[in-house]
Amino acid sequence: MGPEINFGAAEEFNRYLNSLHQTDRLLGQILRWLDSQAVLDSTLVVVVGDHGEAFGQHGQWIHASHLYEENIRVPLLLINRGRFHGQQYDTIGGLVDVVPTIMDVLDLPLVDGWQGRSLFDDNRSPRTYFFAPYSRFLFGLREGSLKLIVDAAANKSEIYDLKADPAERTNLAAAHPEFGRTGEQRIAAWVQYQNRMYKELLAQKGSTIER
Repeated sequence: MGPEINFGAAEEFNRYLNSLHQTDRLLGQILRWLDSQAVLDSTLVVVVGDHGEAFGQHGQWIHASHLYEENIRVPLLLINRGRFHGQQYDTIGGLVDVVPTIMDVLDLPLVDGWQGRSLFDDNRSPRTYFFAPYSRFLFGLREGSLKLIVDAAANKSEIYDLKADPAERTNLAAAHPEFGRTGEQRIAAWVQYQNRMYKELLAQKGSTIER
């Protein structure tokens, strides 16, 4: 893959930057090959991260252990010269919206029962939900610039205004009690919905195996 580049960062962060550099280089190779085969303009290339990576922010390292922006803010690139020309969008969404967005761009119908909405759908919900799988019951919600993090095990909440405080340094839970209460209710409803959905899916799978 080539020699490691010194980006002037701490050792672990420098290795991470090198991995990003190599990924970018390989993506360039793929795009050049598609172009050489005269199929780049008829191909939609989707690049998305599954999670972020923390390097000491908020006293944490690696990923999936919390819900701060370094954990959950990931890139999403849609590459096609006929459809996109370097535009940037600030639509709030989650990974659940990626496949519906792809189907929308390709003018293909969604499968009934799929979660998520296209990021280009003007009627989509203005909020998104998330959770930390390697945590002690951490759930979150973002709506507009406000973001709620709920620690269900400790019965604590954090609220941040990402527009004014993108590094999430000032907890505004005391200043936005209504957003906190409503957000906790929405998260509880979302968790219940997810539980029902997975139980139904597992039941369907079990009945298929028995047959």
